[in-house]
Amino acid sequence: PFGQAIGQLMRNRSLVMIVLATSLQSLFGYGMLTWGPAFLMRVHGMGLVEVGMTLGIAIGVLGAGGCYIGGRWVDALVHKRQDERWYMRLPALQTAALVPFAIGFILIEDRTWALVCFCPMYLLGAMYVGPMHSTIQGLVVPSLRATASAMNLFVVNMLGLGAGPLLIGLLNDYVFKEQFGDEAIRYSMLTAVIFGAISSLIFWLSSSRLREDLEAARDAARG
Repeated sequence: PFGQAIGQLMRNRSLVMIVLATSLQSLFGYGMLTWGPAFLMRVHGMGLVEVGMTLGIAIGVLGAGGCYIGGRWVDALVHKRQDERWYMRLPALQTAALVPFAIGFILIEDRTWALVCFCPMYLLGAMYVGPMHSTIQGLVVPSLRATASAMNLFVVNMLGLGAGPLLIGLLNDYVFKEQFGDEAIRYSMLTAVIFGAISSLIFWLSSSRLREDLEAARDAARG
């Protein structure tokens, strides 16, 4: 039954923490993507077509590249170290590494250098996707994998896609607009970076019981 399945998933500590970390990372990521075009137009004076071409190409190439590199990198690292905790530790480090580039993208006055910072930020931000999905699948028995994925995507989209852009919009209108005008978007987006930094910490903490929980799922599948 659905309720029983959800209850079983919620008792899996590693799974819950990964979903939470992914939601916070998505809140940051969707917020930056949704408001990035407005930011470039308001602060850097770029035109709509120029923004679309620049960000469209960068997001397509870097997003696909980040997913692929992240998956290959974490597989190689886990194999080398013989330690499955790196399935979440590496995404934690990659997420932490993007924070300085995100701050640079938001605060640097020069448009060219701001866009240069966007590239590693988005590349690093996409690297957690492969390890996250594969680890969630590994933490549950085969009969619960579809439910686990559905729960993860539901929470991530409600919190990340639903709350991320809304949070930045509310901060624009009600917190920073009066003091900073059109540049209020800088500080609203900077607030979202905090959630990215917190997600890095939770990804790392989720690795503490990861080996045991993965082994328990394998034992349950064999039994």
